[in-house]
Amino acid sequence: MVARALEGRANKPYVFTKCQRVWNEKREISGSLKADSVRRECEASLRRLKVETIDLYQIHWPEPDADVEEGWTTLAKLREEGKVRWIGVSNFDTAQIERCRRSRRSRRCSRRIRRFRRKWSANCCPIASSTTSE
Repeated sequence: MVARALEGRANKPYVFTKCQRVWNEKREISGSLKADSVRRECEASLRRLKVETIDLYQIHWPEPDADVEEGWTTLAKLREEGKVRWIGVSNFDTAQIERCRRSRRSRRCSRRIRRFRRKWSANCCPIASSTTSE
């Protein structure tokens, strides 16, 4: 349905979508942040949406927690490959965001947090007030 709405538009809207929620063969939903799953989900979204690039690609839930860094690193690789423009997370707590920030491909995340630090209070977003300059 979204692909049809985008088709033929001169001024295309931004396309945002998420990864991490996957269906198994029994039609049960679970979470996966393994690199092959995140990549497969992205490529399937590109095909379904009939776009070359997803504007914002986010990890929907930080589950399983042990794979947060692997999922984030995969999103960063997809961005480097031009399959997505921006990457993000939803439903993450401060500690999980910090883990992403510390991963090898997240200097942009850190810079953007610093840029918005002045707008957020320490109570609203502790990660913003605790991030140090690089």
